[in-house]
Amino acid sequence: MGRMNADQSFSRPGAVDLSSLAASASTQPTTRNGASYVIEVTEAVFESVAQQSMQYPVIMAFLASNDPASKQVADDLTELVNALGGRILLGLVDVAAESRIAQTLGVQAVPTVIALIGGQLAPLFQGTRDKADIKALLDQVTQIALANGLTGRAQPQAAPAAAEDPNGQPALDPRFAAADEALQAGDFAKAVEEFDKLLKANPRDPGGIVGAYR
Repeated sequence: MGRMNADQSFSRPGAVDLSSLAASASTQPTTRNGASYVIEVTEAVFESVAQQSMQYPVIMAFLASNDPASKQVADDLTELVNALGGRILLGLVDVAAESRIAQTLGVQAVPTVIALIGGQLAPLFQGTRDKADIKALLDQVTQIALANGLTGRAQPQAAPAAAEDPNGQPALDPRFAAADEALQAGDFAKAVEEFDKLLKANPRDPGGIVGAYR
């Protein structure tokens, strides 16, 4: 598949206009444990995730949980997307569980990675790529989005805590306290700032600042 240039239009023949797909649910996307700008995409939330591409690019990676190539692509995408601080939202699609999404978008193999910009779709790559190549593609996606006036930022996806406190309530990771407070107050800019601090302080934290596909 050819690479995109920053001046390419996403209204070209063959592009898929996702706005024609029926809205399916208002459920919020499920976050992957520890992710900041990475979510799991299910059929229930697909439309709402796709609509976010009207504000900033959405990358969707179609993966198989038992496929080493899928895990490598997901790991690289997660690291690179989180480093962009909300300029791109990454959605991970398990093709075994969400085959209808794959069929709708014509995905025939895993891993397959596509970009949604302004409600329209463009393929990025199929199979594996070097991290440097993936980064170059994400940079091009960002440039195209800016050229088309999409300057929004994705909201950080806070991870649910696995542990519970003695009262049976989920225990909050203290590292996320400031970001959680900002989110609850509706101060998304502050939340992004707090998540960025965590990412910079813990760039390789396996405990959950940067999520990975498992």
